[in-house]
Amino acid sequence: MKKKHYIQKLGNCICYDLREGVLGMFPLYILAGCFMAFFAYDAGLRLERTVGNPSALDLAVYVFQGMGEYIYVKGGPQFEIPIAYLVIALLSGLFACYYSRREWNMRGNTYIPRYGTKGIWWFSKCIWCMMQMIVLYGIFFLIFWIMAAVGGNPTLTLSSGIAASLDGMPLTYDTASFLLYIYVLGPVTAIALNQLLVTLQMLFHPVAGYTLVMGILTASAYFFRGYLVGNNQMLLWTVLFRPDGIRFSRGLFYALMIWLLCVLAGRWIISKKDIL
Repeated sequence: MKKKHYIQKLGNCICYDLREGVLGMFPLYILAGCFMAFFAYDAGLRLERTVGNPSALDLAVYVFQGMGEYIYVKGGPQFEIPIAYLVIALLSGLFACYYSRREWNMRGNTYIPRYGTKGIWWFSKCIWCMMQMIVLYGIFFLIFWIMAAVGGNPTLTLSSGIAASLDGMPLTYDTASFLLYIYVLGPVTAIALNQLLVTLQMLFHPVAGYTLVMGILTASAYFFRGYLVGNNQMLLWTVLFRPDGIRFSRGLFYALMIWLLCVLAGRWIISKKDIL
């Protein structure tokens, strides 16, 4: 009976967080969708010259390609982070930037009647953190598909001529591989980083946690390191474009390890906090 009550309480809390923390953030989803629609439109214009009518996957690959490894050369090109990578990273972090902190600050009015235990409160926030990124990437997929459908090619195939418009040469044109890296490794990495942000909020001000996560993503654009999981979100840094690039299994492992450590650390931090 006790276990059934716990599951029922957790289910109620998850429903509340999905309503308040996902549906209640629809303005942010609209903002993210507008930016992605702009990036997809720009990608379509650039890809028309080489592939004609770009597919939904062509648009996604172009937007999520990221940048190649930067090597400093005196008098050479300056280090510049692609605007699409930077904006997507900034927007992804905004979803987790303040909600959980706000909910914890409200604990005096709502904690005991709604959650009952600290564990229920924290695990509900972890599930909320997953759902917000799944919804966001679902919106991205829908935007790419709609833009491609308007252009007359709503397929998930990678065009052979796309290499001429990218900053690197694909080593494979396997559709499944590109879909895995974009729509599985991408959101899993975003979930891990947002979980890190949510955990840091339990220790520091949300702005401090947000700044640290953005620093990790910026460093990921500069340094090619497996443990800098921001590398996972740039296709040009993966084995799809370079033999020594990030492999799906390794990228997934690092992202899941960060997520798990953050969940456990957050649970320990919450257990030490006073609920009154």
